[in-house]
Amino acid sequence: TDENIIPAMASDAETGTHVVLVVDASGSMRKDDVSGYPSRTSAVYDCLVKDFLTPQLQLLAGRGGGESSAIVTLIEMSDAATVIFEREPLYASLEGLFRQQMRTTARNHGNYLPALERASEVLLRDRGTNRQLFLIFMSDGAPSDHVGKECAHGIKVWSPVSSSRAGNGRFNREARPPLQVCAHGGATCRHSVKTDCEEKCRDQIVKIGDILGRDRTFIGTVAFGPTSEEFQVLQDMAGGPPSGR
Repeated sequence: TDENIIPAMASDAETGTHVVLVVDASGSMRKDDVSGYPSRTSAVYDCLVKDFLTPQLQLLAGRGGGESSAIVTLIEMSDAATVIFEREPLYASLEGLFRQQMRTTARNHGNYLPALERASEVLLRDRGTNRQLFLIFMSDGAPSDHVGKECAHGIKVWSPVSSSRAGNGRFNREARPPLQVCAHGGATCRHSVKTDCEEKCRDQIVKIGDILGRDRTFIGTVAFGPTSEEFQVLQDMAGGPPSGR
């Protein structure tokens, strides 16, 4: 059998597969650096139609059609996590829902933790079932959860200073005000805040496997963007999942 095809199971309330898709909807997804697409958002959703939905529908048709045993949830990740649809049967009607999201405007930060927590909440409803569980996490860069977080001394070291405090001419090369600095910890505080957020992302992946069962939970991550972007956390999430890669 093709290892890329989601395994089919008997179709009833307690078995089958549940695929939870988390798609980055942060501001950087507006970039038009993917050939043939007006934005990274458009490219991601077109890939979901061509490389995820279509092969599954072809497999279903090859078995003579009938009822799909797979359900799909879509979560978009920005400052907060938004469930676009939940537990939709894997039928051709999903194409319209995916293509509808191609036209949305990405904005704000890409915070991993709210998206992972929301995905966990959705998957926990399958705890008492025999479903095979898939979490596919797609992003074009590193998590932004550290932005706005305080260091041990109460300073938001990844947030810019206010315009009133920036002073005349105090902007970096990208015409942005400088970041706040902790007088007690300096760069160490900034590193600690970011590292703590990244560790929480990795811990959330492990937690999903511990609660739902590592033998039936697959975690996959997709880095969507140029190689110059930071993808280490995505790689770590895929490298330390419950059972899958």
